[in-house]
Amino acid sequence: MRAALVLCLLAGVTAAHAQTPRPARPAGADRVLTVVNHSRHAITQLFVSSSTTDDWGQDRLTGTPIAPGASAPIRLGRVPDCTYDIQAVYDDASTEEQRSFDICHPRPLAFDGSSATDPGPMHAVSLLNGGPRKIEEVYISSPTANGWGEDLLGDRAIAPGGRGSLQFRGDCTADLRIVFDNESAEERRAFDLCRHAALTIAPGWTTVEDAAAPADTTPEEKPAVLAGDAVTIVNGSGRGITALYLVRDGEAGPGHDRLGSDTLPDGERKRLEFDRSDGCRFTLRVVYSDSTPDQQRAGVDLCQSPEITITGGQGVLITGLVGRIRNGGASPIVALYADLPGTPQGADRLGDRVIGVGQSTTLEPPVPGQCRFQLRAQFRDGPQATATADLCKGEEITLK
Repeated sequence: MRAALVLCLLAGVTAAHAQTPRPARPAGADRVLTVVNHSRHAITQLFVSSSTTDDWGQDRLTGTPIAPGASAPIRLGRVPDCTYDIQAVYDDASTEEQRSFDICHPRPLAFDGSSATDPGPMHAVSLLNGGPRKIEEVYISSPTANGWGEDLLGDRAIAPGGRGSLQFRGDCTADLRIVFDNESAEERRAFDLCRHAALTIAPGWTTVEDAAAPADTTPEEKPAVLAGDAVTIVNGSGRGITALYLVRDGEAGPGHDRLGSDTLPDGERKRLEFDRSDGCRFTLRVVYSDSTPDQQRAGVDLCQSPEITITGGQGVLITGLVGRIRNGGASPIVALYADLPGTPQGADRLGDRVIGVGQSTTLEPPVPGQCRFQLRAQFRDGPQATATADLCKGEEITLK
């Protein structure tokens, strides 16, 4: 009897326990990943991404490197998955990855640099601050990188008119970001920093509108815009233009700089207005950003030349429309030939310049009075491209 009572009581306890609901399983636990740096380089960036996605996401270090021999806790928040990919970026631009790491088991993740990628050769870049604001940060990163990386200026700054030199590792083609003292920034994407190792940084690629004028100074009074017609100036000289003067023939004085605080980089164009009521012929003078002597040409008829191309060839300014050659290939054009059809190949028209991928340059007819030429482009990786084109039409010719 007593045994039967005990069995009944046990059955009741078991039934009551079976009816008690279990606590719900959380959608995701609050995870912390400890990263240990056993390499010889500081880890400057760290990316953590679920193994089921292709996007690395944001840098988890937020500007605080992990020094060699040090460790750091990385808070991942409440995440539902356990298997993650982790990428470490070292201070020499090399990267190392750990794939399919189980973050649900509390164990440190160590990087030792043994499988780090080759960061590439070291390159040097010189910057001239041609703008009115101090440059406080400079970033150079691969076009395929997840972020901008570290500030290459560090605690340095480049004052207006000053120069600064810095070094970076990796391929020649990189993304460039310049940050000024008012937190405005200018960027160039997929820029060949081996070809353009000396850069003049001036307003023109800004991400905010007030980068050209410091807020704590009174903007310089600009000359009144001349009313009437307009002419487009194309810079095909292979170098930057820092000042451009248009003075009506017969007038005294140097005139005023039509660019103002702007510059005209190679390959870009600028529309200028002028008043034709007192005549159309002007003297055009160009000042370059490097040591190239100023160029000047008098008697330029702006009414007959809606577009003026500055070629820089042999110190001559060519007016009117000329041919424009665009690189549609997969590597830079290192030599360009333009010859009359049926004649032997002549001199390389690029000299020490190259035409980068997707970039273009102007080409004046090499034989006066002739327009139709046989073009041949030599690409850096070996292939050639040919085309017959009329260089007098001002049309763009793509070689690929």
